[in-house]
Amino acid sequence: MGLSVGLAVVFAAVLVVYLTLGDEPLRWVEMAYRLFYVRISMRSFERRGSTIPDEFERRVDTSPHQSALHFMGEELSFLELDRMANRVASWALSKGLRKGDVVGLMMGNCPEFIATWLGLSKIGVVSALVNTKLTGKSLEHCFNITNPKIIIADVKCAPHARPATAALHVPVHVYSRRISNSNNNGADGKTERRDVDLNVDNGRAAGRGGGLDQSPSSVLRTSLDAELKGHGQTRVARKAREGVASTSLLFYIFTSGTTGMPKAARITHARFFAAGVAFGFMNRIKASDRIYCCLPLYHSAGGMIGVSISWWSGATLIISRKFSARKFFSECLNSRATVVQYIGQICRYLLSVKPGSSDRDHNVTKAIGNGMQLDTWLKFQQRFGIPYIGEFYAATEGNAVMINNQNKEGAVGYVPPIADSIPCVNYPLKLIKIDIDTGSPLRTAPPTGSKKDDDDDNRHVQKVSEPRTEPILFEPFPVYLHTFKPRGYFL
Repeated sequence: MGLSVGLAVVFAAVLVVYLTLGDEPLRWVEMAYRLFYVRISMRSFERRGSTIPDEFERRVDTSPHQSALHFMGEELSFLELDRMANRVASWALSKGLRKGDVVGLMMGNCPEFIATWLGLSKIGVVSALVNTKLTGKSLEHCFNITNPKIIIADVKCAPHARPATAALHVPVHVYSRRISNSNNNGADGKTERRDVDLNVDNGRAAGRGGGLDQSPSSVLRTSLDAELKGHGQTRVARKAREGVASTSLLFYIFTSGTTGMPKAARITHARFFAAGVAFGFMNRIKASDRIYCCLPLYHSAGGMIGVSISWWSGATLIISRKFSARKFFSECLNSRATVVQYIGQICRYLLSVKPGSSDRDHNVTKAIGNGMQLDTWLKFQQRFGIPYIGEFYAATEGNAVMINNQNKEGAVGYVPPIADSIPCVNYPLKLIKIDIDTGSPLRTAPPTGSKKDDDDDNRHVQKVSEPRTEPILFEPFPVYLHTFKPRGYFL
């Protein structure tokens, strides 16, 4: 009898909770589990002293023939990507590059971009991923603050890189292969390719089917493609990166420079790994997924989040040369994409295209990114038939992130109320009241009668557990959110 009464009480309590909160507690438990997994994965990565080359090589060893990249209709396996990177690592050692050196990398979207910084990281060399749209003083500034030993550029970027590095007296090595100078901007394989011949003796380059402007300031130094052919595809010994830790620098990513000169955000091996496990696991990405990325690989959304998710999950990353609203979903169809990445106004631009048969003629089930407004969100899902939107809130140079993996329209993050109550799960993120005029935290209650707006006086803050022992190359900035709803959604 006592057991029956006890079960009845438990059942009644569960029923009351369900009638009051619906399936919300299940969301709490699931999210807490995912936070726990991410936290444990990060601790394991750091305790092992692992690095991104270590993790990538582990992926290669477990899934060598799994497709790592899709580019212009061609598939590249993890093993093939590893071999490309190994050539770069061997070449870099032959050039005298060593752990801690910096190499400037200025290339458009292509597999070589990823293989190059990966190969450099295998010997502990740090890459500076430079925005290909920069020229003049802004570009010169990026090279000056990172002080690279070598610049690697594609044919399109090399004429801008050379004058920007004149004061540094560093060599520019140029990728001259067809893949770096394709006439095609897409990922669908309908490509007209052309080779680019580099005459190193006179510093001139010409393409079959088109030429390259060759003013004295745009002299190209060396064809990297030719040099790489002389190096093997076997892995360099791990001792080449001995001393590189999970907290060591992997590469620099530059901010847009909208409020001044671009600033170099420091991306460590741990930060890159965290992007993969957090965004991949939170958004339930699987090895069978194919992630379409038309975002620049020199920026964090494409080059860090997209690549890291692929390596963590085993999913294929589909690289498009650049964003095209008109070709977006046709490229998704031809490349068999199941997941797409977006930032800012991309989804609004897609909605501005005249409706057509390709709107739902695709296999995309998830869209992951940030910056989607509520009105765009609802129209986007309805028109294109994509059931899941994984919106997040983060910044390249920030120290906190939130992810809305509950498909809640308009929310930029979801933190379950029970997160702080579970060991190893507590989420070190709070909302505090601020003075909306000065941006300073409100440490006391506002005076009676003062103006107060709950939608504008919250600041998103992240706990910093340790003092920094190294300089930060970017300036801190305020990160604002609007309001926090009682059940854990940040809107």
